Amino acid sequence: MDPSTLKGTSTHIILMRIRDLCGLLTDYSFTVDVFNTAPKFTPVGFAVRNVEITMNSVIEIDLNPNINDIDDDPIQIALAQMINSSPIAAPAMFSVISPGIINIKPTTFADVGSYKIRVEIYDYPTYSSFIYFDVKVTNTAPVFLKNQAMKN
Repeated sequence: MDPSTLKGTSTHIILMRIRDLCGLLTDYSFTVDVFNTAPKFTPVGFAVRNVEITMNSVIEIDLNPNINDIDDDPIQIALAQMINSSPIAAPAMFSVISPGIINIKPTTFADVGSYKIRVEIYDYPTYSSFIYFDVKVTNTAPVFLKNQAMKN
């Protein structure tokens, strides 16, 4: 039993046996419940606002103020793109740059489009919570600047 790691979560039965000098035995047993609670986004109903970003821009989303784990375990974040309700790997423009901070940096024309992103926070693979948000990446057309002298 190692309750300092999440692998130690379960009910453990402890048996203690004492023997006196005459060889008489007494047993005493008790159980220890070691548990883990999934991290949560707080407050209840917290949502990342939908994002609209132009190509070659950068947005960082800091989730740290909205992540709570009552067990105070280290938190991991996984990003996925949702296609027909199924998660696939998030495009390369999405990354977790430090614990709790998501970076969105579209740099190619292939990045232009709409995405539904799932953010999973977990402290052990079976203890997790999810939120979803939409991202729209646009490419702004170039414009002519007024009052520029034209040269041949």
